[in-house]
Amino acid sequence: MGSEDVDIALVMLCYKEGERVRQLVERAKKCLEERNLSYQIVLVSNYWSAEKDKDSSPRIIRDIASRDSTIAAVTLEKGGGCGWDLKTGLKEARAKTIAY
Repeated sequence: MGSEDVDIALVMLCYKEGERVRQLVERAKKCLEERNLSYQIVLVSNYWSAEKDKDSSPRIIRDIASRDSTIAAVTLEKGGGCGWDLKTGLKEARAKTIAY
């Protein structure tokens, strides 16, 4: 599906969210589907190298994305703070409209 075919891409920052990400994704999908929108959800869980093994979020969002073609996972070693994380997610977003 090209970006011209997707109504909205939702970029969600998931740093240190752990298992809560699963519920967040389900709620977002329900909201988008109720509005009959085609969508992409971009989950961002970048990490500091020293904390890589302490945060399960990158592994969880990769798992979610592997099971759902409407979801993309961004899990990179951090190169900055929250703004940097957002930019990495926006780069992955493919839709007519992008929200975060």
